[in-house]
Amino acid sequence: MTPPMAAVLTTPDLSAKLTRFNFARPGGKSMQILAFWNNKGGTGKTSLAFQAICAYAEKFPKKRILAIDACPQANLSELLLGGLEGAGSHNLTSLQGNNPRRSIAGYFQTRLPSPFAMPAITPADFICKPLTFNNSIALNIDLVAGDALLELQANAIATLSNTQIPGTDTCLAVIDWLKDYITTLGNSYDVVFIDTNPSFSIYTQIALATATDVVLPVMPDDSSRRAIQNAFSLIYGINLPSAIYAQYSFTNKLVAANRSLPKVSLVVKNRLTQYIWDRRPRIRPYYRRLTHCLPRYFLRTHRSLLSRRWPMEWLMLETSKPLG
Repeated sequence: MTPPMAAVLTTPDLSAKLTRFNFARPGGKSMQILAFWNNKGGTGKTSLAFQAICAYAEKFPKKRILAIDACPQANLSELLLGGLEGAGSHNLTSLQGNNPRRSIAGYFQTRLPSPFAMPAITPADFICKPLTFNNSIALNIDLVAGDALLELQANAIATLSNTQIPGTDTCLAVIDWLKDYITTLGNSYDVVFIDTNPSFSIYTQIALATATDVVLPVMPDDSSRRAIQNAFSLIYGINLPSAIYAQYSFTNKLVAANRSLPKVSLVVKNRLTQYIWDRRPRIRPYYRRLTHCLPRYFLRTHRSLLSRRWPMEWLMLETSKPLG
């Protein structure tokens, strides 16, 4: 019997496959939270997130979508707010000049004095409507913008997570900051997309702990194969070099609190045209072995995409064309 697997997709197919998702979660949970993440840089996480968000919003105009930019580079925010030609950087800076700061760092700033208990906030204070700045963006997309201030906040956040307070799991309380924020939104949104930094810093862990699903972009090279190994070590604690690291791992922190780990729902073979297109990458057989050995970490979805009727060439389509 074939074990459950995530889909392997190329960039032009991503929007079409995402629009086929049933965003109703098992067990009555109504909101799916997708994080675009890879510990390796340069795999196209942000551009992929941008295209997926816009394509999904266009396909389902009645769906309420929240994009959260959890990367201090804030490139997703710049794209949604106008990009290079539409003064996206200027528009992003203008949001950061609000009081409170209209960004993810603005929300985190409210948590620094109250790290272990959710303070009284107005969630809308940190949300903007990209359409206000960029008339090419769909009306049903809202944004919690990224902010370079995240890097300055990271040390303080990490220190707070390691604070020892009897009777309080300070690490979990900090990791739940974004989860707390989304909870305050109630039923305001149907789907949340999170763009992340190519790292496993404290703010990336906050984003991944919030996600129900992970979209993992890779490229057809050995560095991406190693990146998948690293991703599974970091999220699931697999193949750690020593048992010493287990007690401090992201995995153990969540499992000890009886929390679910995010599932890898899509492995996207991205940016393939930078390589010889007809060279079969090593990533596919490695991915197959991974899903057979560790099926519980993969979402059961789009299994037919990995059946024999799909040749490798179908998975290596041109990726330079914009979606839409």
